[in-house]
Amino acid sequence: MLAFVVLTAASSFAAVHAANFTYCSEIGSVSISTITLDPEELVVGQSVQVNVTGETKVAAENPVIAVDVTHEGVSYLNNVQVELCYLPDNYSESGDQIIECPIGAGRFQYSFPSPVVPTIVPSGKYGLTLNLADGGGPLVCVRLNVTVVSGAQTSLR
Repeated sequence: MLAFVVLTAASSFAAVHAANFTYCSEIGSVSISTITLDPEELVVGQSVQVNVTGETKVAAENPVIAVDVTHEGVSYLNNVQVELCYLPDNYSESGDQIIECPIGAGRFQYSFPSPVVPTIVPSGKYGLTLNLADGGGPLVCVRLNVTVVSGAQTSLR
């Protein structure tokens, strides 16, 4: 479940849907332009393609993301640390890393598949808080809400 949450959060549908996200602190050294999910739906037993674009003002040697997850108001994960430079792309034939480090300053675009949503993940509304930091301190914090369903009908709000 952790891998699902971290990568999303989360595919064969054609439409790409922008995820509504908010900053949970002042915009730091990293600004996020878009987060999209394809398909928009987070369906148990399926994967979703995650696309993130933005810009960073500073290079990041070893960025770490802290993940907090709530489900219908109950905290399930709190401050789970994931080193982004060590996430292998287990979903491609090459097995290359998803993010090559160090990450240089400038515009960025990352696209990666989430793991398949495990069957033990209950349907409902999830809140994700993602805090990105490097050895020099916080870079950006964003929040987004997703809905997970066991069927083909979901929404992202």
